[in-house]
Amino acid sequence: RILNVVTGVFCNTAIESAGADKDIRTLKQIQDKAQQVELLKGVFDEIDFEQVNEISFDDVKRCLANGDLSSFMESMGISTNDVWTLFMLLDSDMTGLLDIDEFVNGCMQLRGPAKSLQVAKMSYENKLTRSAIRDVGKELASVRARLEQIRHKMKRHHEAENPENVSVAL
Repeated sequence: RILNVVTGVFCNTAIESAGADKDIRTLKQIQDKAQQVELLKGVFDEIDFEQVNEISFDDVKRCLANGDLSSFMESMGISTNDVWTLFMLLDSDMTGLLDIDEFVNGCMQLRGPAKSLQVAKMSYENKLTRSAIRDVGKELASVRARLEQIRHKMKRHHEAENPENVSVAL
């Protein structure tokens, strides 16, 4: 009996400790994310040397070239090998300029390795795109066939109205 009580107390303490560890890890993750957001805001301010609250592709390219921004982005797990692709991924509203929210949110999404949910989403979107392209191809073939029918009808109509212009096929 005493052994069962000791075992129960030990298990209960272990469970409580694991719960506290989970809470600590969650708080640490929240704190780390907030810290990264603040760092990215600072980086944005450094890139936005004209202080217009927007940065261009040339601004990003210039800052990546000097090495500091490149090292920082790489430390976050964001590849800077293809500056144009990086910029286009960050430019969510496709204006050719990044505001602070686009820059920070985009970098936060791109940091680290691709997550399985992101890969699955891309795969699903790719599947939808391929299906839409197939449907457009079928529709195009249908329109092409209909245009060909109309062309033949017009040709026959023209030949019927102008029999003297019809050449004899041998």
